[in-house]
Amino acid sequence: MKGSEHGAIIILDVNAQPSQPAANEPIKVTAHIQSPEGIESALVKYGLSDLPLTKSDMINVARVYDCALSLESGT
Repeated sequence: MKGSEHGAIIILDVNAQPSQPAANEPIKVTAHIQSPEGIESALVKYGLSDLPLTKSDMINVARVYDCALSLESGT
């Protein structure tokens, strides 16, 4: 996330729907974040694995990607 160089960015909540998607099913990630100086942008980092990720550590996922989040409300 990008905010002010000196501002504290607080992640209040992160959610993904559906919570257990099928293979190749699109998901919607919602994040509630705030900063006294406002939020300029935010990224979600996700990984792809050939094996199920249930109770798996993301460190072991070789294919990790970033995707920009869009601002739907707030400033």
